Amino acid sequence: MAHNLRYDASARLWRCRRMVRGRVYKASFTRREDAGEWLRNLERQAAGLDSIPQPVTLAEAWALYQSGLAQRGTTPETLRYYTTKYAALAGVLGANAVVNRFAQGDVSGYLSARREDGVGNRTLRHELTLLRRMTTRAKIQPRWSMPDLKITEHPRMVPTPAQFAAVWQRLEGPAAVALGLCSFTGMRASEAFRCRATDHDTESAALRLAGRKAGDTHFVPVVPTLAALLPRSGALVKAKVSTVAAALRSASKAAGGPELSGPGIGRHCFATWAVTLCSYTTEQVGDALGHARPGATRRYIHGRGVVAIHRPMALAVESLLLAELGKLSGAPVVSFKRAI
Repeated sequence: MAHNLRYDASARLWRCRRMVRGRVYKASFTRREDAGEWLRNLERQAAGLDSIPQPVTLAEAWALYQSGLAQRGTTPETLRYYTTKYAALAGVLGANAVVNRFAQGDVSGYLSARREDGVGNRTLRHELTLLRRMTTRAKIQPRWSMPDLKITEHPRMVPTPAQFAAVWQRLEGPAAVALGLCSFTGMRASEAFRCRATDHDTESAALRLAGRKAGDTHFVPVVPTLAALLPRSGALVKAKVSTVAAALRSASKAAGGPELSGPGIGRHCFATWAVTLCSYTTEQVGDALGHARPGATRRYIHGRGVVAIHRPMALAVESLLLAELGKLSGAPVVSFKRAI
């Protein structure tokens, strides 16, 4: 027996049957294309060849990515942002384009088409980043790499603790809660708006963050200052994103310092101050932020002239060696030159 494929009208399914090395394999599919793909892969398996990945269209990959956004509780503003980027991809590549077959040539063609419309490199980077995330979300290994797009980066200015405090004392209600959640725990702004009182465990003084980018569940400590602000029921931030952003801009203007356009700046303050003022290492900050990749943490540290990892370690090693030199010389040693 080779194989057979028949349509079961009563169940609205395509029934497949295939014998490989004396063993009978059976499967059912709603689409004939999927059934054919299954049969071809079984034949390749019988011949000792690797299977062909199931074809996934751009529209199907977008649907999978949307489901992930829904699980993380993405805000409407963020969803509109991603929808705009997807519309640009579908407008050039086509919603029915098969993601499995995208190669470097397809990406180059996309860049040419978008540049003819006057689109800048930063926007192109964001659109292709979404395409790559959609590809990996569909469990497909990308056959293309991100092109080298020259982008001028402007360093983000993080307020000093004094400037931050001047804005903080002018805030109240949801704006104070949102900024406090990000600055005292290092959580993302989207996580702050998604958190509820049921996520706050008062006994352990911790917040449970679920549905995160890395797909894990993260626990962050709640300091007493923050605990005093948190409501006891419902959403922790009882206001829209736009309302909180407007309150932050107004307080920043009144304080006369740098503008805090959104509570997300608190995450950057948390990381920067921990390294530049509290001598924590990049790895420690990355663990506190819940980063899966160490390289992601560097974008949140904005200290000029600060070597995040080496300075605290170098000072610690220096102190140990100076102490030992002091024991040998019988007097306190404050520098290696004096000891030598």
